[in-house]
Amino acid sequence: RLDLHLETEISFSAKVKLSPYMDVLNAYNDRSATYSAEQITDSGASVNPAGYLDSPVTWQAGRSVRIGAKLRF
Repeated sequence: RLDLHLETEISFSAKVKLSPYMDVLNAYNDRSATYSAEQITDSGASVNPAGYLDSPVTWQAGRSVRIGAKLRF
């Protein structure tokens, strides 16, 4: 997983500064499994012979981008 933070600073005067930024989370869009099925049961809570043990159930969140700005004065 690779996260990036890009930021720059623009000065309008000696006291006023604007800093636009961008955060890119999970830049490679890696969707690896974070949890696997450990118990296989049917809706009646009895053992389900047709289930697949260790099959992925949840995955890592995909790429997201946040854009913002900071104003200092």
